Amino acid sequence: MEIKFRCSCFVSSISKEKFDIVSGSRYLSFQKQMDAPPKERYAINRKITGLINEITGYGLTDSFCRFKVYRMEGLKKLELTEKGYGLPLQLWIQAYKNNLNVKELPVRMIYKDKNRTFGNYLDDPKKRLDYYQKIIDSEVKKCLMY
Repeated sequence: MEIKFRCSCFVSSISKEKFDIVSGSRYLSFQKQMDAPPKERYAINRKITGLINEITGYGLTDSFCRFKVYRMEGLKKLELTEKGYGLPLQLWIQAYKNNLNVKELPVRMIYKDKNRTFGNYLDDPKKRLDYYQKIIDSEVKKCLMY
């Protein structure tokens, strides 16, 4: 029931309120969070979300949440090429460049496997931050060239 209600809120925000992207945020939840994020993941999310907000002014609280609903007209304006963990960063910067309207709604935080890996070199927090920064810098540079 909870998931069905949440989906209808997301879809309603797209259709009735005319947002282009409705994104979940694990940090807006009014419910007591059962699963706290690993400290280093939380710190990286805070840092990167802060950078995205400096660039876009969106005021996001969770730039990496995967729970999203998109308006197709807005999504068609984006040229997303990143795969995996870099995709949301590219998405937010291009959304800003294309004047897409964004809204966040609370979603439940779930961390079933706190030892889950990112794979390869991204398991190292410093390298992961460097990777994220590289994507942000590249997207900002592309947006300034248009």
